[in-house]
Amino acid sequence: MKRLLQILASLFFLLAPLATHGKAIKTTSFSSSSLNPDTAIVNIIYKNGLLNIKGLTGTGNITVYSIIGNEIGAYYNVNLVNFQRSIVLDRKTMFIIRVEIAGEIKTYKLVTR
Repeated sequence: MKRLLQILASLFFLLAPLATHGKAIKTTSFSSSSLNPDTAIVNIIYKNGLLNIKGLTGTGNITVYSIIGNEIGAYYNVNLVNFQRSIVLDRKTMFIIRVEIAGEIKTYKLVTR
C-alpha cells in the first residue's frame, strides 16, 4: 500500500506540469515543444532505438519514465547539445521525458509508434 501511494504521488508530480505547460510529442517523426517561449525549440525524436533531443545547450539531467512512473533510463550531467542515446522503448506506449537544466525542470510526453 505504501509503495502504491509513492507511485501515485510520483505520477502526480510528474504529470502536474503537463496539465498546463507540456505538449504531446509523437515520435518517429518530428515534434517540438519549447523549454522557454523566447528561446530555441526543443525537438524530441525516438527512432530505431535512439532517443534524440535537439535544441538544448549546456549540461543537465534527462530521465525517461513510463506513464506509471517507473524509471526507464537516466542520464546525469550529460552534454545536452544534440543529445543521443540508445534506449529500448515499447511500441505504442507513452513515456515521460524529464529534462533538468540549471535547476529548471520541464517534462514532455513521448508516444512511440
